[in-house]
Amino acid sequence: MSRGSDRTIHLLSLFLVLFVAFASCRPKVQTTSLGEVVIPNHLTSARERQSYLIDHYWDREEAQPTTSDSLLAHKVKDFCGLIQGAPTAQVRRSLLRSLEAFGDEGLTLALSTYRDQLYRPESPLYDERLYSFILDWERSSMKIDSARRVEALLALVRLQHNRVGSTAQDFRFYASDTSLMRLSEVKAPYTLLLLQVDSDRHERTWASELKADKALQGLIQKRTLQPLVIYTGQMRPDSLQRSLFAGAILGPDSAGLIAAQRRYDLSRGSVLYLLDQKKTVLLRNTTIPKVASYLNIYEKQTTPKRTP
Repeated sequence: MSRGSDRTIHLLSLFLVLFVAFASCRPKVQTTSLGEVVIPNHLTSARERQSYLIDHYWDREEAQPTTSDSLLAHKVKDFCGLIQGAPTAQVRRSLLRSLEAFGDEGLTLALSTYRDQLYRPESPLYDERLYSFILDWERSSMKIDSARRVEALLALVRLQHNRVGSTAQDFRFYASDTSLMRLSEVKAPYTLLLLQVDSDRHERTWASELKADKALQGLIQKRTLQPLVIYTGQMRPDSLQRSLFAGAILGPDSAGLIAAQRRYDLSRGSVLYLLDQKKTVLLRNTTIPKVASYLNIYEKQTTPKRTP
């Protein structure tokens, strides 16, 4: 064998050794459940991995939009779970990236899925703050028709009324045929405010769940929690409604301040609020199980511990 051949073999061997060494030093990666994002192995903490996923979740969507409806809906649902508890600025940036990346048909499905996941009270991922980012994008995006932009703007305005942490707007109602009261006059430490729309029958579900929860029943009996059921349409509480809500105050929206003046958002039907004694909104568009969970945590925090 010639010296030239020996030299070539030596150089090739050296190159192979260097290539293997270089490859072994590169960070290993692993995919997410959807196989869309690869995460460098050196990102070991849960927070680092979540942050990386959020930043890169829509990379492939921007390069090649998904054509499968079922896969697109699954990706949006997966993303809604991923962003829970993440920094607001990062979530907003990634949400807007996704909306800009979708094609016309994909955008319609994505917006519907986002609404179902983030703006449906029964959803475990319900989060008005996150959904407000989507509404804010819709109201100004030229990818959305003018009617939908107006609808998004109105929805965004409604989110500002009676938002969590604000004082619930006051209103008058008849607690009996002659006794006129205001919401602000209900003095219990907590008020469970149920606003009933005539065409909706949520009240029976709420009443059933309320009766079945022994902890909530105990708080009602101790007058720590006061259910207040207000009928916002033409319906007036009858004997059936009164039997459903034992211990509750029932009355109509006598001055029409809720329905006519839109002091509360009833666009999706009946709604449920939890207020404190100062009528600060603690929970809104909520459910009885979520109210029970919230007040259970409160009771544990405020009940004095027994000393042995």
